[in-house]
Amino acid sequence: MRTPNSHKWRLMPLALLVIVTFILAGCSAGTKTTTANLTTTTPKTIASSQTAATSRPHPPVRTGDINTGPKVEVATQSIDSAGGIIAVSKAGDPLDGLVIDVPPQSYSDSRSFKVSYAPVTNQTFGADITPISPMIYVDNGGTYSDELLYVRVPVKIPADYFAMGFLYDETTKQLEGMPLVAADSDSITVATRHFSNFLISMIAKASLKKDIDSGFRPGIDDWQFDNLGSYITPKGECEGQSLTALWYYCAQPAGANARLYGRYDNNGNQPATPSLWQDDSWGYRFASVVQEDIDASSFANLMWERLSGKDIEQDKNGKWQPVDVPGIGDEATWDLFAYSMKVTKEPQLVCIEDDNGGGHAMICYEISNGNLL
Repeated sequence: MRTPNSHKWRLMPLALLVIVTFILAGCSAGTKTTTANLTTTTPKTIASSQTAATSRPHPPVRTGDINTGPKVEVATQSIDSAGGIIAVSKAGDPLDGLVIDVPPQSYSDSRSFKVSYAPVTNQTFGADITPISPMIYVDNGGTYSDELLYVRVPVKIPADYFAMGFLYDETTKQLEGMPLVAADSDSITVATRHFSNFLISMIAKASLKKDIDSGFRPGIDDWQFDNLGSYITPKGECEGQSLTALWYYCAQPAGANARLYGRYDNNGNQPATPSLWQDDSWGYRFASVVQEDIDASSFANLMWERLSGKDIEQDKNGKWQPVDVPGIGDEATWDLFAYSMKVTKEPQLVCIEDDNGGGHAMICYEISNGNLL
């Protein structure tokens, strides 16, 4: 998401990647740099004091129940490949003023959109979640769109609070943040390519200024090799290493307490060679292939340019129209990192880019003393 005040760098929380992933033009390796309040450290800097243990206690996955009342249907509309607007206009209804913008060519065929909601009666996520909308359901067949869809949700947000959207998976009982593209005191606008149950929650901004920890640790939960590039990724595989480490940490494919760092040393062969990362070809190949598999010219790479500064507003005739607006700004971007990490207890992907197209992908795993670590 591009900040409105500067084009020198931009930050993207993993929670914002619920739509698609983002790839930069290249990756730069280094031991330690600082950009604004973003402090970056490579595994090599921290890992020297770590042991070669293959397991460690893994922080529990953040889950909870969200109970709702009866479901109420508020709109049904068919949208073809030319796109269109779905708007709820029911005075006194909680979703009065909800609008979905479906851009042209979002789908190759006609889709029926059914919008409904259910009031939230109880939730067990605690004080971190304060629903200011009902649970919202949008059923349109469940497939991904080819363009970003924008959803304006009517909510009241006090001046000293921050609000964002969260998808809720009723099976895993986990929350996942949604991309925020606009907000005012009466609504927020989120973006998505796929619909699931979601709600809008708010939190006091003061709570997001405190230290927040995902439990992820460099030298334990990331890879043990340097980011120097491979045959297929000569500019580096920073995002490949970051995404695969994030996947391993969140999915825990080798067991609840398994740690990634050193697990694939020498491809599991003996003798172990912890000081020689060049023979860890399986892990390096995995990260390189993931890096290469992301097409730099694809929708994924262009998503953030399309995402920044969008809203849905009424014209003088009362017709809803998508409009370009200023981006959400540095403070809201920071709050997205903080609130996403606080609610999910998961690390976030960070991508930074300079004006010349160079960039770097990293993992934000903790907020401490006003810094993203």
